[in-house]
Amino acid sequence: MAALGLVVEVVGMLIPWSLGLTRGVDPLLARTLFWWTGHPIVYFWLLPAYISWYAFLPRQAGGRMASEGLTRLAFAMFLVFSVPVGLHHQYADPNVQNNWKVIHMFLTFLVAVPSLLTAFSAAASLEDAARARGGRGVVGWVRRLPWGNASVTAQVLAMVSFIFGGAGGIVNASMAFAPVVHNTAWIPGHFHITVGTATTLTFMGVMFWLVPHLTGKRLFSPRMALASAWWWFGGMMLFALGMHWQGLAGVPRRAQVSASAQQGMYDSMNIALPKLLTALSGGVLFVAAILFYTVLIRTLLSPRVDDPESTPIPTSEAISPAGQNLREASLLVRRTEPLLALTFAALILVILVYGPVIAPMLANYQFIPGQRLW
Repeated sequence: MAALGLVVEVVGMLIPWSLGLTRGVDPLLARTLFWWTGHPIVYFWLLPAYISWYAFLPRQAGGRMASEGLTRLAFAMFLVFSVPVGLHHQYADPNVQNNWKVIHMFLTFLVAVPSLLTAFSAAASLEDAARARGGRGVVGWVRRLPWGNASVTAQVLAMVSFIFGGAGGIVNASMAFAPVVHNTAWIPGHFHITVGTATTLTFMGVMFWLVPHLTGKRLFSPRMALASAWWWFGGMMLFALGMHWQGLAGVPRRAQVSASAQQGMYDSMNIALPKLLTALSGGVLFVAAILFYTVLIRTLLSPRVDDPESTPIPTSEAISPAGQNLREASLLVRRTEPLLALTFAALILVILVYGPVIAPMLANYQFIPGQRLW
C-alpha cells in the first residue's frame, strides 16, 4: 500500500514524461504521490527493529514479552494508520485543502499510539528480565540488565534514542510547530535519532547474534562490539543535539555555507556550540563505525568453530500469551488475527483520505515541462 503512490508517480507520470510521451508533469500531484510513499517507508525500516524488541530482546535480557495481544495491537495499528499520513509533509503546499492536512495530522498522531504501546511493552519486558536477575526499586532494576551483552545494550540504547525521536516526530507532524522547524537542520537531526540510531543500533545489536547463528563463527571481541554500540549512541546523541539546536536557530536543512545573499545572517547566528557538537559527533561516529566493522569483518573471516544452531534464535515467551488456539484466545487476539481484513480496512482508509485530495489535482492537471539536462 505504501508503494502505490511512488509506483503511480514513476510509471504514470515520470517515465512517460522522460520518454517525451507527455508535455510535462504536475509537481503538486507528483509531490503528493511521493509523500504517500515517502513517510510510510520510514516504518519499513523501523518495524524490523520493533520485531526484535518484541520477539528477541526480552529473551536475550532474560525476561519475557509482556503481552502477545498488546504486541498484535501495536502492529495492527501500524498497518492501519501508517500509510495515510503523507500530507503532514505538505503543510506549505498550495491547492491542498487545510481540512485534509488536519486529518492527516491527526492520523500521524495516531501512529504515535503503537509507539507508546511499544515503549510500555518493551519497558515491561526489560523490567521483568531485570527483576528476575535480582533488580529492585522503582528504577533500580535498570542496573540489573545485562549491560555486558553487546546485543542487548545496543537495542536498549536504541530504545532510549527513540524516545527523543518520537517526541521530535510529534513536533514535525503538528501544523502549529512544523513551520518553525520545516527545512531546517532540525529535520536531519530528527532522522538521525530515529533511523540513524533507533533502527541502526538495533540492526547492529541483531548482527551480534545473527551472524554467529548463520555462520557458526563466534563473535570477535564482545568488548569491542559493546564499545561500538556505546560510541554510536554517544555520537548520534551529539549529532542530534547539535542539529536540533541549529534548526531552532534557523540554520537551513541542506546547506549552511553557500553563496547565498543570506550568508551574513548565518555568520551572525549564535551557533558556535551546536556546530562544534555536530563536528565532534562525526569523529565519535567514525570511531564507532571502525569498531563495528572490525568486529563484523573479523567475525566473518574467523574459522567456524560451532554448529550454527548452537547460537539459537532468541525467541521470547510471553507473560500474557495468545493461547494454544484461537478459540481460547482473548478478544484482542481474535480481533487482530484476520490480517486480510485489517489490510482491506487500511486500504479503504487510504482511499478515503487520499481520494478527495488527488481527485481535484487530476481534474486540474498542470503540465509543467520542466528543464531538460541533456
